[in-house]
Amino acid sequence: MAILPILFIAFGTGEAAKIALIVIGVTPFLIRDLQGHALRLPDEQLIKAQTLGASSWQVLLRVLLPQLTPRLLNATRLALGTAWLFLIAAEAIAAQEGLGYRIFLVRRYLSMDVILPYVAWITLLAFLLDQLLAWVSRLAFPWYHAGEGDNS
Repeated sequence: MAILPILFIAFGTGEAAKIALIVIGVTPFLIRDLQGHALRLPDEQLIKAQTLGASSWQVLLRVLLPQLTPRLLNATRLALGTAWLFLIAAEAIAAQEGLGYRIFLVRRYLSMDVILPYVAWITLLAFLLDQLLAWVSRLAFPWYHAGEGDNS
């Protein structure tokens, strides 16, 4: 959040600054999570691929990427909460539109009849986005979710 004024100076108060804030705020955690998962992959998989003649790019595309993509979707689902907080904070500080701006605008009047529907709308959007990512993950990577039982 401390970098927000710098982003507003660099990108203006438009959407680019909000997107930059979310990317800068969330990406390091996603990278760290994926790195941790990549380091926990069995060495045997990489050795077998190399033994069969796979180049570094083939190992990346055919071993690492398929293993890390479902984990990336899960990490993204977890990072959505932080992304929403960054978005609402950015809109509250220097925006002329958006749900965060509207909440910030009416908060000084304690208009709970206006604030609560906005909060409910944000919650619904976040829940639907989370469910969409979970559905895509289950559909695209059924082997990753095989131990979860039938959660369809």
